[in-house]
Amino acid sequence: MVSMPALIAALQPLDGRDPTTLNNIGRALRPDFIVTSKRGGGAADMDFKSAVNLILAFYGADAARDAPAAVEVFRQLHGYQSAGDDRLDVFAKISGAERFGNALEILIEGLPEILTAIWNYILAAEFPGDPRERFEEVIKGEGPAWVNVELRRYGADIACFETGHNGAQRPVFSKRFYADPDTQRRIYKLGLREGTDKRVTIEFGLPTLIAAWGAVTSSGRLQDPETYINAYEEVHVARDRKGATLGEILGPTLGEIVSGKDE
Repeated sequence: MVSMPALIAALQPLDGRDPTTLNNIGRALRPDFIVTSKRGGGAADMDFKSAVNLILAFYGADAARDAPAAVEVFRQLHGYQSAGDDRLDVFAKISGAERFGNALEILIEGLPEILTAIWNYILAAEFPGDPRERFEEVIKGEGPAWVNVELRRYGADIACFETGHNGAQRPVFSKRFYADPDTQRRIYKLGLREGTDKRVTIEFGLPTLIAAWGAVTSSGRLQDPETYINAYEEVHVARDRKGATLGEILGPTLGEIVSGKDE
């Protein structure tokens, strides 16, 4: 797990605001939304749930005083519509998630599977140039496939898209979340996003999600194309195992590679 200062340091370049502002938002969440475990004399560690809460506070609040309300509201958004391909385990779990907070945790924790699928797509589609360069574009939030998270006043979306050779964009998977009437009343009561004519939409994608995953796991392996090259080769070698499915092989193989057990 990761300390709050380390997670804020990982997210700050992607957010753009100064560290003091983000530290103030982080302090506004303690102790209600930040689950920590103290080890030794250093800073307390944070898990995926706490990382999601911090992201929702950063992107959902106008000021530090709004942070607790933002986390409370966005975490409780109801899932009501999913579309597209949910054959990836992570998408199937997001599709079944009842609340946005839980879905965002699933998304971040499931990034290894999503990025492996994107790497395989880059190879299969045979885009011009070096596949490593295409993948590095993906890591930066560009390239032939991407993940997008959108926050709105009364809802949120999680979506994955891909771009073909002809430049056409196609949604691969999406899940929508909304605020029920009780939550909408709480939004006004808590003072979040005051002003009935104010329209605010915040979007973030793979750079922020990968930074959160890397900080919580203390690993930078998701950003290294060699991780996916190794996983791809081991999966295709293992395809001939009698009775084994691609999903059964891919999961543990990539898990071992990302965690460093292959070293």
